[in-house]
Amino acid sequence: MSTNDSSRRLPQLLAVAMLASCGKAPDGTAVTEAATDIPCDVARVLESKCLVCHSAPPAGAPMPLVTYDSLARPALAKPSVRTAEECVVRMLAQSTPMPPGGGASDADIAVFQHWIASGLPRRETGSPSCSASAATPRAP
Repeated sequence: MSTNDSSRRLPQLLAVAMLASCGKAPDGTAVTEAATDIPCDVARVLESKCLVCHSAPPAGAPMPLVTYDSLARPALAKPSVRTAEECVVRMLAQSTPMPPGGGASDADIAVFQHWIASGLPRRETGSPSCSASAATPRAP
């Protein structure tokens, strides 16, 4: 492999290494669920794309993304917007996408955009669990 081949593969290798370093909370337990007041479609995106690193406590990321409040508060990098809005910016970023390697699909991004455009509504107390309502996801 030439030096040029190695330098072109470095970003891919770094992304794989970052993902491999995440995945478990510091105590060794896997984090698999978002808070129950986050809408199910948003929770599914968080659980499949974000909580590997953005668990509580964070497992490799600077902040958790597991509660409604953690997503509705001002973003660390840009306090003039909410964290949920910054999540969309990062999912769309070309140079530093989240999750690393660009794993968010257009559908994942649309779920967040719809939730933000709707005013970040909370999932109602007493709603069926997300796993019970998985067969009928909310359309973006």
